[in-house]
Amino acid sequence: MTRVKDEPGSRDANIATVNMEHHAHAEELELQDRIIVRGPVNGNPQAAPVEREFEVVGIIEDSDSGAHFAVCYSEAADEFIVTDKTGGLVESESLAQDILNDFLEQAGDAVAEDGQ
Repeated sequence: MTRVKDEPGSRDANIATVNMEHHAHAEELELQDRIIVRGPVNGNPQAAPVEREFEVVGIIEDSDSGAHFAVCYSEAADEFIVTDKTGGLVESESLAQDILNDFLEQAGDAVAEDGQ
């Protein structure tokens, strides 16, 4: 599944196009789904928007709320983003950072277990 989302603050921030190529009835992101994020380079609203492709590399559940989040990685940009379960960008930087930290910690533990 490929989803196109506009970053908050971009000129087209209210436009989100979803292109469900492989999972026509999917409502939630799954591992290996791809998200295209359109927005200005380095947060500069004057810059022309660029598109960056991210792959869902992890699904994290918040133990307090039960909410699910997708951790997505762009190899080309060497950047992570965090979305809600339907692909909407998490706007709270602190929440996104907490989710990313949990994901990286779990991934590090999995690598350490594989290496033993």
